[in-house]
Amino acid sequence: MKKVIIVGAGIAGLTAGIYALQSGFDVTIYESHTIPGGACTSWCRKGYLFEGAMHWLTGSSPKTSLNKLWREVSALDDSVNIYNRDPFYTFEHNGQRA
Repeated sequence: MKKVIIVGAGIAGLTAGIYALQSGFDVTIYESHTIPGGACTSWCRKGYLFEGAMHWLTGSSPKTSLNKLWREVSALDDSVNIYNRDPFYTFEHNGQRA
């Protein structure tokens, strides 16, 4: 069996690891911190909670291609309440909206 080594247990590393496992590879993920999650974690310091996690999940709308990926890696399922705003945000320049 071929081996895959992944450095970093953030969303990208964990997702790559899941897909590598599903493809039949022997996977090892290395992480420098004590918990996985990368930028999607929180920590306490001097009695205060610092939230480093994301505040929205890009691709959570069923209309996006990322929605399928989130469901395949179990980051999103039917037990999660998603509130989609359409549009989430807009930018207007010279009378045109993006």
